Amino acid sequence: MHRLQRLARIYGVDPDLLLRPERPDEIDLVRLEQIGPVGLLLDLSRFRKSADARSAAIMDFAAAIKAMRNENGASVLVVRRSDTALVSALLDCDPADVDRALMATLDTASNSRADVR
Repeated sequence: MHRLQRLARIYGVDPDLLLRPERPDEIDLVRLEQIGPVGLLLDLSRFRKSADARSAAIMDFAAAIKAMRNENGASVLVVRRSDTALVSALLDCDPADVDRALMATLDTASNSRADVR
């Protein structure tokens, strides 16, 4: 017990926190977003309008995720940041350039750029 109290002092936390980890009844999504990016937010309606061939690969990927999550009607999809490597392979780009490659895919939409939001 003394060792636990000493560790708590070193880390500047209450010893009780080391004995019983916090398990919230509710998950605060706003707090999670403030900690860091949760994932890629894909507006699938914009990919449907795109003439870029890579959009079809993104839509197939999104359809598979939506089927696993039972989100068949959703037009917006959050893809985990851990899946960035897979998305970058679909877009044939470096994982660090995924956001830019997604925007480039949308820039080839059949509608004018003003219609792409």
